[in-house]
Amino acid sequence: MTWASEILSEGEWVGNGVVLATKEEAEDYGIEMLSRCILFKDAKVVPSEKPANYKWENGCLARLDK
Repeated sequence: MTWASEILSEGEWVGNGVVLATKEEAEDYGIEMLSRCILFKDAKVVPSEKPANYKWENGCLARLDK
């Protein structure tokens, strides 16, 4: 199972297409997204059926090779 972060913005939960291999990565990435914009009110992690397309490592997002 893979994981994605969603952000609560203007009353709607939205994602950005980033899918991560672990729940911990997705949680850390969600926290980082919250810190970037005052319009974001909350973050959550949801399971995904899609393959991981990014990794979160040392506070940075890196695209995985296809």
